[in-house]
Amino acid sequence: MSSGLANSGDCHDLIVIGAGLAGLATAAAWVDQEAGSVLVLEAERFPGMHSSGRNAGMIRQVAEDPSITEMCLRGTELLEQRFGRDSCSFKRTGSLIFDAHGEISPDSWKQVLFENWSSAQVKACFPELQHLPLGPARFVPGDGVVEVPALIGDLIDTIVSKGGQIQFGTRVGKVSQSASGELSLPEVWNGDQLHTDPDQYRARQIVIANGAWAQDFSRSSGVEIQMKPTNRSGLITSTFDIAEDPRPWIWAHEPGWYLRPGAQEYLWSSCEEVGADPGSDLALEDP
Repeated sequence: MSSGLANSGDCHDLIVIGAGLAGLATAAAWVDQEAGSVLVLEAERFPGMHSSGRNAGMIRQVAEDPSITEMCLRGTELLEQRFGRDSCSFKRTGSLIFDAHGEISPDSWKQVLFENWSSAQVKACFPELQHLPLGPARFVPGDGVVEVPALIGDLIDTIVSKGGQIQFGTRVGKVSQSASGELSLPEVWNGDQLHTDPDQYRARQIVIANGAWAQDFSRSSGVEIQMKPTNRSGLITSTFDIAEDPRPWIWAHEPGWYLRPGAQEYLWSSCEEVGADPGSDLALEDP
């Protein structure tokens, strides 16, 4: 891991822009497959400073779209391979999915093992939520939770131990492509220092994984994409006499909220999507 500059004149096989979960997972998979050299560039001084580091860590296998469900299933398998089935970092706690209006495709449900739970079963599992009209749900035993800091740290260890490089405090302006097809980063700031040497950061492939900044970055690189950055709120409630055994997290599609039980509290979100500038962490204003 480095906070300095890439060696002048090096042409990396892959440059990844962004050291959140998406960027780090891409780079870790790259070195695992021994696909060549990789350099990760991160604008912040630490990894996962924004959405990745504030992720609820709920691992869900079933998605609305069947093709995404396939990827979710594969992702859960990879987490289990990385950490084991029930480690401190990854646990198969199960989940309760409320989907009364059928937003999840039947073809998605066909891919996932689940049990139908009655309202009485749900309330027996969550006696402190008796006032909520939860109704019946589907229990997915293979879902779970991952501790995000542990995952970020493990991905970094994988990258660095297998020869990859990570630079923090390095902001990139755009991507350029030569007539021969080679890619480069002509505008790179390391702290306040601007480097404009086109040979400083060259790559055969570049992955853009800088989250909420991707639209502006892609536009400056001549590749227009449509993306609207949004925030959602999170609330930690306390305290309950919660059972020691891990309990499933809850996702209610209607009206839209999720709840993850912790050791002595809940993490709850109403799943609202509030337009926000990249890097902003204010989803709601105090009344």
